[in-house]
This record gives sequence, C-alpha cells and structure tokens, in this order.
Amino acid sequence: MQTFFNHLSVSLLRFVLILPYAWIIQLGRGLGWIVAHIPSDRQRVVLINLRLCFPKLSAKEIEVLALQHWQLFGRSILERSRIWLGTPAQINEMIQIDSEIELGDRKPRILVNPHFVGIEGGIALCALAEKMDWPRGVTLYQKMKNPFFDQKIIEWRGRFGGRSIPRQGHLIETVREIKNGNFVFIAPDIDLGIKDSVFVPFFGVQTNTITAISRLAKLSGAEVCIMQTTLKQED
Repeated sequence: MQTFFNHLSVSLLRFVLILPYAWIIQLGRGLGWIVAHIPSDRQRVVLINLRLCFPKLSAKEIEVLALQHWQLFGRSILERSRIWLGTPAQINEMIQIDSEIELGDRKPRILVNPHFVGIEGGIALCALAEKMDWPRGVTLYQKMKNPFFDQKIIEWRGRFGGRSIPRQGHLIETVREIKNGNFVFIAPDIDLGIKDSVFVPFFGVQTNTITAISRLAKLSGAEVCIMQTTLKQED
C-alpha cells in the first residue's frame, strides 16, 4: 500500500508540472486553505508559535496570519513539482535572484537558509549554476522516514549537478565542498536536541538551534551569508 501511495504522489507531481504556473499558484492556495481547516498537531503548533512571536496580535489576527501561512505552504508544496521535476526554463519562470555578493567568485561561503515556506527554492541556484558559471549547490539534509522519497528527493535535487550530504558523519566532505567554493546550504533553525545546540532569542523567545554553522565556519574559513527564499508576489 505504501508503494502505491509513493508512486501516486509522484504521478500527481508530474500532473501538476504540466499546468500553467498561475494555476499552480491558485491550486496551492486552495490546498493550503483545506489543510488550515483540518485539525492537526501541526496546526496547533503554528498557532502556538504565532502567539509567542506576536503577543500583541488579537486571536482573530493570529487566525488570519495562520491561514495566510497555510495558503503559502500549500502553494510551496505544488511549486515543488517544478523545482524537483521541471526544466530549467520552467524553474526560471518562477524565480528571481537578488544577491549582495558575487555568486561566481567561488569564495568559501556557507549559505544559511532558514526554513521558510520557499526553502526548496534554493535548488534553483543549482538549475542556473552551469548556465551562469556559478558553483554547484550542496545541501546538508536530514534523512526522511520514507526511504522512497528520501532517495527520490536526493535524485531530483541533483538533476542539475547539485549534491546532498547527510547532516551526520560527513564533516570532512562538507568542509571540502566549502573550501572548493561551492554553495553549501544549511538550515539551522531546527531543534535536534540538547547536543551541539544552544538556546538563543527568536522573536523574544528562547529557542533551541544547532551550532554547526559557527564550527564549520571556523574549520573552513568561510564567510557566513544569510539566504532568504520567499515566494513571489502573485500578479
């Protein structure tokens, strides 16, 4: 049964891929609206986080903000059909890259990419790398519970020369990629437990985050740059 749903999911992604981009945006918003109205632990977590981060907002304002989040989340899920399976031309249609650094100079850098809904869009750099003579993209990833999609997503992310490295046990490989001047993406805003982590203020709330970035920067001599991936404004 799991195999059936795995292949059904891939088929749905391929179906979404052939739709006009404007349709994908609207269908994604609709998907997010549906998810927002289905009680779940994730929905509860979103509401708690918003209340903690924006204590001055009313309950109604929090609900509106949560709905906007879920609609953008739904849109980002469907847009991944293009990011994972689309052609460079399809990906190029949906992205805009603004940079304060020279992307082709191959200086050792770590790109800190927080878990916003557009995080998967960082792969767009890989799709454009060869054409623009940029370094390849390297992602540190946490293995998924579903082995089928764990392998599939690694393959899809690597279609344009990118590479995925497991977070644990591959320090030397990661440092080597940084020193070679490749784009190394790290998303540190996750709670992986007490080990190798620290509590820091986030919207005034003490929050657990990993310390891997500072250690990698010292080992590799890399600059640390913030990379923000957001969804485009709808036309």
